Amino acid sequence: MRNLRPAPTLNKGFSLVELITVIAVLGLMTAMMIPQITNVNSSAKRASAQRNAQHLVDIYVSGTAAGVAWPGTSRNAKIGSVVTGAAPSDGAFAGKNFQVPNLTGNILTDAYPFIGQDNNGDLFYDMAGGQSSS
Repeated sequence: MRNLRPAPTLNKGFSLVELITVIAVLGLMTAMMIPQITNVNSSAKRASAQRNAQHLVDIYVSGTAAGVAWPGTSRNAKIGSVVTGAAPSDGAFAGKNFQVPNLTGNILTDAYPFIGQDNNGDLFYDMAGGQSSS
């Protein structure tokens, strides 16, 4: 007597349930990733603003050390002076312009919170951006 076996079935491809399951899992993964991408973008924007503020304050401090008498007494006036530039009238750096070019518009607006002014009227870099670190 011969051994009777059922004929092999040709089930190729995915069932509808399998496809829907894969689509649902991909949808959930995408939904979880969107907030993370938003956080990365805002972190990058904050880091860029901090770097620009730090650069502006570095130029201010370097210019002050070289003998630049920055015009204005308010924080905004001093920041504006650093953006437009100023040069010391005498000394080794006489005639050398200390400035931060191309720091205008939203770039400068984003950097403002990270620039403080001390009791002596000098600018300083505020890593917390004017927020308390508590």
